[in-house]
Amino acid sequence: MNSKNDLETGSFMWNYYNSGKTHTWLLRFYQVDSFIAYCERFAQHMWEHLNETSWEKAKDDEQKFVKASHDQDVEMLVVEDEADEPEEDEEEEYDQQYQDDEDDEEADKLIRGGVSDEETDEPPQKHPNSLLSMGYTNDRSFVVRGDSIGVYKQGDDSVDFVGNIKNIARPNGKAFTPSQMMLHGQDRSMVMMDGSNKNALYNLDIETGKVVDEWRMNDGVNVNNFLPDAKFAQMTPNQTFIGTSHNAVFRVDPRLNGNDKMVDSQYKQYASKNDFSAATTTNSGKLAIASNKGDIRLFDQIGKNAKTQLPALGDPIMGIDVTSDGRWIVATCKTYLLLIDTLIGSGRYQGALGFDRSFPADAKPVPHKLQLKPEHVAYMDEEISFTPAKFNQGESEETNIVTSTGPYVVTFNFKRIKAGRLDAYKIQRYDDKIVADQFKYGGDRKIMAVQPHKVMQLDRRQLSKPNRQSISTPTKSLKSRSSIVDSRW
Repeated sequence: MNSKNDLETGSFMWNYYNSGKTHTWLLRFYQVDSFIAYCERFAQHMWEHLNETSWEKAKDDEQKFVKASHDQDVEMLVVEDEADEPEEDEEEEYDQQYQDDEDDEEADKLIRGGVSDEETDEPPQKHPNSLLSMGYTNDRSFVVRGDSIGVYKQGDDSVDFVGNIKNIARPNGKAFTPSQMMLHGQDRSMVMMDGSNKNALYNLDIETGKVVDEWRMNDGVNVNNFLPDAKFAQMTPNQTFIGTSHNAVFRVDPRLNGNDKMVDSQYKQYASKNDFSAATTTNSGKLAIASNKGDIRLFDQIGKNAKTQLPALGDPIMGIDVTSDGRWIVATCKTYLLLIDTLIGSGRYQGALGFDRSFPADAKPVPHKLQLKPEHVAYMDEEISFTPAKFNQGESEETNIVTSTGPYVVTFNFKRIKAGRLDAYKIQRYDDKIVADQFKYGGDRKIMAVQPHKVMQLDRRQLSKPNRQSISTPTKSLKSRSSIVDSRW
């Protein structure tokens, strides 16, 4: 449910969807006590509905965690100077320049590296684009389309179609469409999963375009997710990586003799009800795992119990990312992002992270929901369904978060969010659904965005502050500020 409470005005606003239409409702309270009591009861009943259990059964720290997640009148999260204000001025200048270009007849001629269907010399494909994986050690991006993978070259201001890896198949010759993929070994290979056989992973040699290995897991272990040992491990020759099932975490080592590639000494099975759904690692290899119940576990290493378990709000978590230093986590639920500071602020382990030490029972972190305002969603006429949100990545500190919903690309200004401005986001509508998006490695301006039949490189500054025009009108002239590749290979 997409809702917003505003203590200053005593109002509670939410969106309701019916027959393909979005309706926005508002309740106004004229007494502060009544408004606060309503918000608390709403949080309780929403938690009971999602978790199918009585509020009284929740522990005190769980109740505080849930109530805090609904409090949208936040204090300063991190005190920082306003060094980013010049950047805001620069972006406003860019927005004006971009608007001027749209009115210029010559703007349509500024295509930088675009490739049309005809130029690919490939027949139309019946399968849409489905997955995106971006290289860190080179300028290549990979997009899955059926049993093929399109290869794209990322430039400073363009993206070009390079080639196509066709006929992805197991070593036995059976073709498959990758359901997940991950660049590995200095971006020279691609680890892939066939959704119809989750007991094995497949290693694609990118240079030859062939699947050269089948890595099996132990009997009875089905892989739900796999991820690098550390956030930027794909840039190294490291061979091992991490896998998760619905209730287990383990290390995979392709160098092991025999068919099974799981490291038995680094396999940990937990209660069957965990229902793990997503995972991510820090730059030092600390691990965060989320579940379909909505809880998050933080590990200092695999094979042991979690140092911290953050309570579940009840919404399934579909994606999770972490800053390279492990300080901040962003978890993606259908209608909101959940931002969590893992720094322990008080007690014996003050100053440590929740990956390394447990939070005191009376000092759990405060979760912050990042949402689109209901008054903005009113112009969208479709339900929100976020793609997994990701921080920008590189050697510098993270400054932005990117996600999408339907045909909308959304970026949240992480710097301003840490200063308490949870609604610091920009949004832009495009002409088709966004399947996947991610910042180009090493910066926070260039965004690779994949549509069912198109691959684009966008400039974050091209996105607009939320208003009726930016939300309800598709971008007219992407050509002037991004590269577009129609990818019917």
